[in-house]
Amino acid sequence: MKNKFLSTALILGALYGTANATSITSPIYMPEQGKISTDLKIGFTKSKFDKRPEGESDKFEESWNLDAEGKMGLTDEIALNYGFNFDFARKIRNGDKSAKFTDFYLGLTGRVLNTEDNKFDIILNVGQEEDTIISLQDQVYAELAVRYGLDLDMYNLGLSVGGKYINDYEDKDGDGITSYKIERDYLVSFKLENEFIFNEFTVGLDLFYNINGDIKEKTDGITTAKFGSYNEYGFNVDANYALTEDNNYVGLYFAMAQSDIKGPKDSAQQYKEPTEYKFGLKFVSEF
Repeated sequence: MKNKFLSTALILGALYGTANATSITSPIYMPEQGKISTDLKIGFTKSKFDKRPEGESDKFEESWNLDAEGKMGLTDEIALNYGFNFDFARKIRNGDKSAKFTDFYLGLTGRVLNTEDNKFDIILNVGQEEDTIISLQDQVYAELAVRYGLDLDMYNLGLSVGGKYINDYEDKDGDGITSYKIERDYLVSFKLENEFIFNEFTVGLDLFYNINGDIKEKTDGITTAKFGSYNEYGFNVDANYALTEDNNYVGLYFAMAQSDIKGPKDSAQQYKEPTEYKFGLKFVSEF
């Protein structure tokens, strides 16, 4: 009995030891100096309103997406962040829209604590994104987040809190006076990212909660539309399989987000509470 117990313990220990901590699909992965990691997704997004003005469509957005995000190791403790979202075959409120980069950014991740199990990162990104709520205009933003990471043999965790400043969009007339303006307040975000590692398989489960500020549309200084502050929350789940030992994974993803946004604020009939679904294929690599 004792020998059987020892044999079982050795087998389980060997299986546990073969798990690959901090795989390239992990939320807390940092590439070594000179290495570049990329998470590439191609998929479909669809969202619709729970309630809408009488006679209007409940459809909010439909598009095919090509997304990429990743890091390049500048040192073993500092990485250059990069990412973009390219949407094509787009429809907003049932109207066809041109393909475009709806979001892109660059930034830095600094690992200020790096013990065997515990990590602590500071993340700064600067980019540009489209306001899909009112104007479809592009606005520059800056976001800063701190993240605690837990790195265990078969489980990784990333817990982050961040803030996002979004610059106003302005359109000026021939005299240089602002004739049209979109104002968006700060955003505060909370994110819990989990990854479970089973040898060549990894499974991710991410949860997020965003607190968004007001959105105002102004024409000649007069507010013509306003959406009050709102919350947004949801999840993403993905499953990945290693094509090669460490640096190429192929997988599937599915995401869902719910929002309690309502507006325009002073309108008798409002668009309310859109739900968004995303799904597709993904490929993660490092070179």
